Amino acid sequence: MDPRPLLQFRAKRLRDGLGLSNAQADAIAERWGRFDQEHFARQRQIATLRLRFNDILMGPESEDRKSELIKPLLAQFQDLRRQQEDARHRFEDDIRAGLSPAQQARLILMVDDLNKKILDALRERRQERRGF
Repeated sequence: MDPRPLLQFRAKRLRDGLGLSNAQADAIAERWGRFDQEHFARQRQIATLRLRFNDILMGPESEDRKSELIKPLLAQFQDLRRQQEDARHRFEDDIRAGLSPAQQARLILMVDDLNKKILDALRERRQERRGF
Protein backbone atom coordinates (compact mmCIF):
# COMPACT_ATOMS: atom_id res chain seq x y z
CA MET A 1 0.00 0.00 0.00
CA ASP A 2 1.33 3.43 -0.96
CA PRO A 3 1.85 5.46 2.25
CA ARG A 4 1.86 8.86 0.50
CA PRO A 5 -1.91 9.50 0.51
CA LEU A 6 -2.06 8.82 4.25
CA LEU A 7 1.01 10.99 4.85
CA GLN A 8 -0.53 13.82 2.81
CA PHE A 9 -3.88 13.44 4.58
CA ARG A 10 -2.26 13.62 8.01
CA ALA A 11 -0.03 16.55 7.04
CA LYS A 12 -3.03 18.52 5.75
CA ARG A 13 -5.03 17.82 8.90
CA LEU A 14 -2.07 18.85 11.05
CA ARG A 15 -1.64 22.09 9.09
CA ASP A 16 -5.34 22.90 9.16
CA GLY A 17 -6.10 21.71 12.68
CA LEU A 18 -3.01 22.91 14.50
CA GLY A 19 -1.89 25.79 12.33
CA LEU A 20 1.48 24.20 11.65
CA SER A 21 3.84 25.17 8.88
CA ASN A 22 4.21 22.79 5.94
CA ALA A 23 7.60 21.69 7.26
CA GLN A 24 6.28 21.00 10.77
CA ALA A 25 3.22 19.14 9.53
CA ASP A 26 5.26 17.07 7.07
CA ALA A 27 7.83 16.17 9.75
CA ILE A 28 5.14 15.03 12.18
CA ALA A 29 3.27 13.10 9.48
CA GLU A 30 6.50 11.35 8.46
CA ARG A 31 7.28 10.48 12.09
CA TRP A 32 3.74 9.18 12.45
CA GLY A 33 4.23 7.00 9.39
CA ARG A 34 7.41 5.51 10.85
CA PHE A 35 5.56 4.84 14.09
CA ASP A 36 2.80 3.08 12.15
CA GLN A 37 5.27 0.84 10.31
CA GLU A 38 7.01 -0.17 13.53
CA HIS A 39 3.70 -0.62 15.35
CA PHE A 40 2.15 -2.81 12.67
CA ALA A 41 5.31 -4.93 12.37
CA ARG A 42 5.17 -5.64 16.11
CA GLN A 43 1.41 -6.25 15.89
CA ARG A 44 2.04 -8.92 13.25
CA GLN A 45 4.59 -10.56 15.55
CA ILE A 46 2.10 -10.44 18.44
CA ALA A 47 -0.61 -11.97 16.25
CA THR A 48 1.77 -14.77 15.25
CA LEU A 49 2.53 -15.48 18.90
CA ARG A 50 -1.19 -15.58 19.70
CA LEU A 51 -1.66 -18.19 16.97
CA ARG A 52 1.21 -20.22 18.40
CA PHE A 53 -0.35 -19.97 21.88
CA ASN A 54 -3.60 -21.30 20.49
CA ASP A 55 -1.91 -24.13 18.58
CA ILE A 56 -0.06 -25.25 21.70
CA LEU A 57 -3.08 -24.91 23.99
CA MET A 58 -5.26 -26.90 21.59
CA GLY A 59 -2.60 -29.57 21.14
CA PRO A 60 -2.46 -33.01 22.74
CA GLU A 61 0.41 -32.29 25.15
CA SER A 62 0.04 -32.38 28.91
CA GLU A 63 -0.60 -29.14 30.77
CA ASP A 64 2.99 -29.16 32.07
CA ARG A 65 4.38 -29.62 28.55
CA LYS A 66 2.12 -26.86 27.23
CA SER A 67 3.44 -24.56 29.95
CA GLU A 68 7.03 -25.43 29.00
CA LEU A 69 6.34 -24.65 25.35
CA ILE A 70 4.46 -21.44 26.06
CA LYS A 71 6.85 -19.96 28.64
CA PRO A 72 9.45 -18.58 26.15
CA LEU A 73 6.69 -17.42 23.80
CA LEU A 74 4.97 -15.63 26.65
CA ALA A 75 8.21 -13.79 27.44
CA GLN A 76 8.45 -12.70 23.79
CA PHE A 77 4.81 -11.61 23.83
CA GLN A 78 5.27 -9.53 26.98
CA ASP A 79 8.45 -7.98 25.59
CA LEU A 80 6.68 -7.00 22.35
CA ARG A 81 3.84 -5.41 24.31
CA ARG A 82 6.36 -3.41 26.38
CA GLN A 83 8.07 -2.34 23.16
CA GLN A 84 4.70 -1.17 21.81
CA GLU A 85 4.10 0.98 24.89
CA ASP A 86 7.64 2.38 24.87
CA ALA A 87 7.40 3.18 21.16
CA ARG A 88 4.06 4.94 21.66
CA HIS A 89 5.50 7.08 24.46
CA ARG A 90 8.57 7.98 22.37
CA PHE A 91 6.34 8.83 19.40
CA GLU A 92 4.07 11.04 21.50
CA ASP A 93 7.06 12.77 23.10
CA ASP A 94 8.64 13.32 19.67
CA ILE A 95 5.59 14.93 18.11
CA ARG A 96 4.70 17.05 21.15
CA ALA A 97 8.23 18.41 21.50
CA GLY A 98 7.79 21.14 18.89
CA LEU A 99 4.23 22.10 19.76
CA SER A 100 2.85 24.76 22.07
CA PRO A 101 0.55 23.60 24.89
CA ALA A 102 -2.49 24.82 22.90
CA GLN A 103 -1.31 22.87 19.83
CA GLN A 104 -0.73 19.79 21.99
CA ALA A 105 -4.31 19.99 23.29
CA ARG A 106 -5.64 20.38 19.73
CA LEU A 107 -3.55 17.39 18.65
CA ILE A 108 -5.00 15.23 21.42
CA LEU A 109 -8.52 16.13 20.31
CA MET A 110 -7.70 15.62 16.65
CA VAL A 111 -5.92 12.24 16.83
CA ASP A 112 -9.00 10.17 17.66
CA ASP A 113 -10.94 11.82 14.86
CA LEU A 114 -8.08 11.23 12.40
CA ASN A 115 -7.75 7.58 13.35
CA LYS A 116 -11.51 7.05 12.99
CA LYS A 117 -11.51 8.63 9.52
CA ILE A 118 -8.53 6.54 8.44
CA LEU A 119 -10.16 3.32 9.66
CA ASP A 120 -13.42 4.25 7.94
CA ALA A 121 -11.57 4.91 4.68
CA LEU A 122 -9.72 1.59 4.94
CA ARG A 123 -12.97 -0.29 5.60
CA GLU A 124 -14.62 1.44 2.66
CA ARG A 125 -11.70 0.57 0.41
CA ARG A 126 -11.79 -3.05 1.57
CA GLN A 127 -15.53 -3.25 0.83
CA GLU A 128 -15.00 -1.76 -2.64
CA ARG A 129 -12.46 -4.48 -3.37
CA ARG A 130 -14.92 -7.15 -2.28
CA GLY A 131 -17.62 -5.66 -4.49
CA PHE A 132 -20.04 -4.58 -1.76
